[in-house]
Amino acid sequence: MPRRIIGGVYHELDSGAFIVADIAWVEFSRFGANSISLDGETLEVEDSGFNNFWAGTLGYGFPAKGGLRYTLDTFYVQAPVDDSKRTLAMPLDRMWGVGAGVQVDYHNGKAVEFNLHLVDFGKSPVDTGPSAVRGRVVGETEHPYAVIISGAYHF
Repeated sequence: MPRRIIGGVYHELDSGAFIVADIAWVEFSRFGANSISLDGETLEVEDSGFNNFWAGTLGYGFPAKGGLRYTLDTFYVQAPVDDSKRTLAMPLDRMWGVGAGVQVDYHNGKAVEFNLHLVDFGKSPVDTGPSAVRGRVVGETEHPYAVIISGAYHF
């Protein structure tokens, strides 16, 4: 696992609403080999080409009537690989996302939670370069979006 430094703050307001923020730094540049390929009789081991990167989140939640709690959040992660160093094995690009959720609290301390997020994984352009054996692959993700639906039961 790469070294990382993570910090966060949580503050609850008098109204019961809360604000949460997190930031993380990851030393991804020392992660290791990124790609190993055989080109004819030559074994090529490419250096990782990974970068150290930052990630951050910001969220806001507020209570409503009847044991409901609503949340809104967003996040951003820097690209851990430059476009020129990206490979098919690790096509990592920058990411960002936004989301919303609802939690229903029951009087016995249990709760049910549902969340919906839209995530953009970036176009992740890749150019493998010329190779007599494997050919050349050039492209990018056409639709780099995902909708993530999650749920949880707190007991």
